[in-house]
Amino acid sequence: MDAKEYLRGIRKISYQIKEKREEIATLQAQIEGGSIGFESDGTQSGHTDTERNAHMIMDLTALKDELDHQSDMLILAMEKAIRLIAQMDDPLSQSILRLRYVRFESWESISTDLNYSVRHVHRLHAIALGEFQRILDKM
Repeated sequence: MDAKEYLRGIRKISYQIKEKREEIATLQAQIEGGSIGFESDGTQSGHTDTERNAHMIMDLTALKDELDHQSDMLILAMEKAIRLIAQMDDPLSQSILRLRYVRFESWESISTDLNYSVRHVHRLHAIALGEFQRILDKM
């Protein structure tokens, strides 16, 4: 696996967690709303609110379990990345990778923090990825 792909995997898990949290919030709002379903002719739909809520609660429980699993995966991936980044010789390379892939900062934010242009941060990032790749290859 290449360094960039490895580090991007952390960000991907983080986005999946965010999406899962949004799904959970939406489903919780639907459960708490408790609206009655009606057919197009105005009659009440076949499912009672109790049945519908039971299904939604089961879905909510499954989503929360998935969220817990993804959160555990994120923690493990971040801990491993932090340990690997700490093995790098160059403190500046460590900072760039930590800011980008552990704290999820934008290139602009990183350039401001380090007092470099965005373009120069991109160059330094490429160097940092090379150093990180060498550490990955040793594993």
